[in-house]
Amino acid sequence: MASKQKQCCICGVCTATIFVIVILATTFKVQNETDVCLEYDTITRVIDPQPSTTPGTKALGPFTDILCYPKTIQKFEFSKSGGTVLRTRTKEGLSIGLDVTIEYKFLTANLKNLFDLTGPYPSPTEAAQNLYRRVALRTIINVASQYPANAFLSEQRGNISSTMAAHVNLVLVEYHAVLESLQMRNIALDTTFVEAIDDILGEKLQQAKLVKERDSTLATAYKARQVQTQQYISNRQKQEINLKKDISSAISNRVQENILVKQVYEKSLEEVESRRVNKISNKKGLVLDAKISRNGILTKGENDAAVLAITMSDLSAVTIIDANSKIAIANAEAIATVKSGEAKAAKITYEKDAEADHYGHLLSAEIGMHTDDVLRHAFLSSLEKKQQEAKLFVGYKKVPILSEAGKDVPLMKKILP
Repeated sequence: MASKQKQCCICGVCTATIFVIVILATTFKVQNETDVCLEYDTITRVIDPQPSTTPGTKALGPFTDILCYPKTIQKFEFSKSGGTVLRTRTKEGLSIGLDVTIEYKFLTANLKNLFDLTGPYPSPTEAAQNLYRRVALRTIINVASQYPANAFLSEQRGNISSTMAAHVNLVLVEYHAVLESLQMRNIALDTTFVEAIDDILGEKLQQAKLVKERDSTLATAYKARQVQTQQYISNRQKQEINLKKDISSAISNRVQENILVKQVYEKSLEEVESRRVNKISNKKGLVLDAKISRNGILTKGENDAAVLAITMSDLSAVTIIDANSKIAIANAEAIATVKSGEAKAAKITYEKDAEADHYGHLLSAEIGMHTDDVLRHAFLSSLEKKQQEAKLFVGYKKVPILSEAGKDVPLMKKILP
């Protein structure tokens, strides 16, 4: 009897020990460093809405458990290697296969709301990820159907990926998570369509190459045109300098000729004045001699007649001298006028010949300018001479050619064939 009581006591002690061990085992719970957990009452089924972020071993009691979600970035993908290729259709209805990788993180402040949506099975994390896979798949299919097939193989691919990421992030935020990244890879289209796209892209590359070659040719031609223009401007400046030298020389010669004519004129006046004085002196001497030789024989009337004759002679001499002086002055002025006219005519001839040679040279095969270009250039040059101190901007197409300043019709006829 005592032996049975002893056995019963031992059994009771063992049972109590096992019970205590079970109680103790279920009282302590371990939270990992990378987890955020919710406390869960297994009897009342009530969840504490405030998540716990403190890791370690916690004594929560035998009837309290923890539901944990990772704080780290989570990932799932639709790929051929994972056996879940994402198949959808483009805007044209073509079938297309996509490999998409999605990385996300849980919003720890809303874990209770997430748990209420997904539940604990098979685990809180897997239940939430299954929800995210479904909503992400639906969103990606909807976005892909808004783009044509060639957009997935061109530079618009990045835009498509960004649009998908934005829409998936909106959906994940609605279900208490945030998107970290979305990568779209391994786009698979029908072979016929891919070959057609490759042909189109090759044609675009060829067109781009031709455009670059054309731009290079135009740049070379433009550079050569600039060199020719600079050379023409340099030659024109040299011609203008030479022409100015010729004009200055002609003006200097004309001034010297005018000085010479003036000197001749003044010398002629001096000679005429000297002859007039000599003649008057001679006449006076003759009169005096006549008066002395006659010795008063002549009467007063004869003396008056002699005086009158002398006066008339003086007037005649003065008139002749004045006439000769005026003739000399007129001749000098005529010579000066002729010389001045010849100088002006020579200047105009030089200017016209130089200008005609200048325009003929522009129209020659060496320069190769068009008649319209020559006229526009001549027009701007004439305006530049008249407006040297003004900032003048003239559009060729806005100024009539026939109204060019400083150009007359005979010169235009001489330049243009």
